[in-house]
Amino acid sequence: MRDDVAFLKLASQQGGCVTREQILATGLTVRQLDRRLANREIAPVHVGVYRVAAAPKTTLQELWAAVLAAGPAAAVSRRSAAGEWRVRNVWPGQYPEVTVPTDWPLDLTGVVVHRSDHLTSPDVVQRRDGLRLTSPARTLFDIGAAVGPLVAESAYVDALQRGLVTYRKLVDVYARVGGKGRPGSAAMRMFLLGSSEGVSAIESELELRFWRVIRDFGLPVPTPQFWVVTAGGRFRVDFAYPDLKVALELNGRADHAGPLAQKRDRRRARWLRAAGWAVHDYGWTDVVGQPSQVAAQLLDIIGSATHRQGGGGTEVVGDRVAG
Repeated sequence: MRDDVAFLKLASQQGGCVTREQILATGLTVRQLDRRLANREIAPVHVGVYRVAAAPKTTLQELWAAVLAAGPAAAVSRRSAAGEWRVRNVWPGQYPEVTVPTDWPLDLTGVVVHRSDHLTSPDVVQRRDGLRLTSPARTLFDIGAAVGPLVAESAYVDALQRGLVTYRKLVDVYARVGGKGRPGSAAMRMFLLGSSEGVSAIESELELRFWRVIRDFGLPVPTPQFWVVTAGGRFRVDFAYPDLKVALELNGRADHAGPLAQKRDRRRARWLRAAGWAVHDYGWTDVVGQPSQVAAQLLDIIGSATHRQGGGGTEVVGDRVAG
């Protein structure tokens, strides 16, 4: 059993998996390895890759087995990498996904294999446990081809908000990997062209849906998460047009449902209005179910506030807005 200590320790660092080469490198002979296979102490997963029988089967173990079988240049990618980075609204998938170099001949049972000619730093990172996977920015680029544009945008915003990526990194990965016909290019290009860095301040799915209404209907871009100082305290509003003193609040199901939260919201609204701010509330039914009505109301709000301010600031032109 002492002969097993080295490879068992290594396997524990690799999700319970180890390669044939790694086992033999610890000093075990081929005969000793075969004996452990016969005794079912280790079990084959892929050609040349084994799992320790006593180790629990986990998603991490499947990823390690796939990467070890795919070779030293491979990396966990696409949905599997999104799962490891905890990307919002992206299902990790039924099978492990890995990406290998374009000229790498490989066929693994139960593994989705992708090929790329861009598979080096900064597109691939190595975690502390040694697992190679695509970087957050590269993962977001790749999943754009696997999910719809709305899910992709939600994932981009979530990653920006959590600090997984920056706008600069998204632009860099698009410039490096993107291009006509490349999977993932269209979704990221649409996002980069249709948003601004302020979107990284968005804190909820409802706020993101509201942001889409602003963008899709050509409305002036409000400031997200804006702090207003009043006589009753300093309050943060979800979106604001500061020059017009218009506050837009998004009342999601969780944060505003309880009686204490509703009391807090009413108190905040009173102080904001006392300070000369117009406060308008929107919920899921409004933003998701009636986006065109919300956009029309916002046009009226902006027009009225502009008139109230003496005609300066944002100007309403027809059914569109110019600011």
